[in-house]
Amino acid sequence: MSRYLLVAFFTFIFFTFLGKSSTDKSTESKDNSNAPNILPLSKSVMQEEVNDATKNYQLKMPLPIRVDAWEYQVEYQKNEIFADSKYKEKALRVNGVFYSASRNIDGDPVLLLFGIGGAPGVAAYMRKSEEPKIATLIYGQNITLRCGGAGKIAGIPALGPCWFYKGELANEIRAAEEALARQSIENRLISSPEMVASESTQ
Repeated sequence: MSRYLLVAFFTFIFFTFLGKSSTDKSTESKDNSNAPNILPLSKSVMQEEVNDATKNYQLKMPLPIRVDAWEYQVEYQKNEIFADSKYKEKALRVNGVFYSASRNIDGDPVLLLFGIGGAPGVAAYMRKSEEPKIATLIYGQNITLRCGGAGKIAGIPALGPCWFYKGELANEIRAAEEALARQSIENRLISSPEMVASESTQ
């Protein structure tokens, strides 16, 4: 009789262990099914890095420097080295008065803007696409250009490439403000997500 009880006891232990092993494998399988896929996670991280780089570029992107043509000429007359450090290869928004238009040796349009003393003082090297607008200009007309500072060319303060201002500054200011607002919200989310969540529901 005791032998039968012993066999029954070991049989019970065997099936109990077998059932537990099967349950563990099933649980492990479920856990694995809920585990994140490595490839999408990597793509997500990469996209976040791209977004961060884009935001950093937007925040660091300088707005155009405003300057009048006569002021640009005076700066170069006073100190060319200082003027280069301030304007050369920088984005500029230039207000000026149209004097004349011609072409350079490459056939690209060049505007002369009034400087000091009622004489032409600044050369603006325009994009070829601006020719239709240039053809409508009248002597003495006030114009606003978007240009890069070009230092001095042939002894004359120069700008280029240039195109007619069409409100880009307002768009750049708006983009910079939106980028700053996004960064502010994200910083607050990192520091206190509960506070931001409660503010958004008010």
